[in-house]
Amino acid sequence: LLSMILFPILNEKYERKQKVKYEETRQARYKKYINSKIKLIDEIMNKQRRILYENYASAEECAQIVHSKGARLWEREIEDEDFLSVRIGIGNIPLDVDIQYPEEQFTMEDDNLLDTLNTIVNKSKILKNVPVTLSLTEKRIAALIIQNDDRLVEKFLQSVIMQIIALHSYEDVKLVFFVKKNSIPNLEHMKMLPHLWDNTRQIRFFADDYDDMREISAYLEQDLNYRLGINEDVDYRSFKPYYVIITNDYKKIENLEIITNILKSKVNVGFSIFCVANNMVELPNECQTFIEVKNRNGKMYDNRNVSQSQRNFEFDDNSIFFFERISKELSNIPIKYTASKQMALPSTYTFLEMYDVGRI
Repeated sequence: LLSMILFPILNEKYERKQKVKYEETRQARYKKYINSKIKLIDEIMNKQRRILYENYASAEECAQIVHSKGARLWEREIEDEDFLSVRIGIGNIPLDVDIQYPEEQFTMEDDNLLDTLNTIVNKSKILKNVPVTLSLTEKRIAALIIQNDDRLVEKFLQSVIMQIIALHSYEDVKLVFFVKKNSIPNLEHMKMLPHLWDNTRQIRFFADDYDDMREISAYLEQDLNYRLGINEDVDYRSFKPYYVIITNDYKKIENLEIITNILKSKVNVGFSIFCVANNMVELPNECQTFIEVKNRNGKMYDNRNVSQSQRNFEFDDNSIFFFERISKELSNIPIKYTASKQMALPSTYTFLEMYDVGRI
């Protein structure tokens, strides 16, 4: 009778003790496992953050690349994945990594380890304070919306243009301006950029008069029709140069043939449109991406799935660039071609070229 009473009691105490011991071991081992994964994810996040800052230099860093004629000058080619991807600010973006973990399910008992896991996973999905970028090839119809702040518009355009001209050769990218007369004063200093001229230096892609816009449109229309007539399977990588049309007066140019045909085209054959406006009413219906900036705070979102695609960022508007000097420096850098017709910077400079005397 005594053994019948004592044995179950002792057995229950033993099982309880073993259960506590097992739970302590489980907690220790799982936390060790979680910490190892946290360390791995942190390494991946730091690596991606470093790569993003290296690949997407700020406008100020790009200006320094031009002044120093460093190795990164015109480093991006039309075949590269980051071709015409520009940094618009600093913000948070999703981490580019596939994290697999047990999905949260209903249980009768709370498990603090599962709560820890879910917290870590949710925290690790976001990469904070990194460059937020816009690809002008993927989002070939994009718009900048800034209300009644011409100075901010000027600084944003300067930032984008500085990145384009520093990292892309004028053989690969041409900038086309259709703008209101005297709307952006410092645009005058950009007129001499080599990226605004055709390869013969006979046509400058800058117009603030409608007749001039029509002439440039006719020139671009010939190239667009040629590209569209090649093959339906081709994309922009098959052609040079890539044209980026920048306008702050879309309503005035919406009937130009080059504009209507780009908007109607289903494939990207090397033409993008970047519109600047006060509100959405002044923009084409075909806009794929919108960037809104107020003071230094901005957000970028697509025309579909606005809530899911929205990216908030902070725009750095402190930089000031002297495009007149930059234009001279870029114009005096000769382009050399290899036997395979690939562009390359020359291995040597002449004495006069070192003094920015490019055309003798």
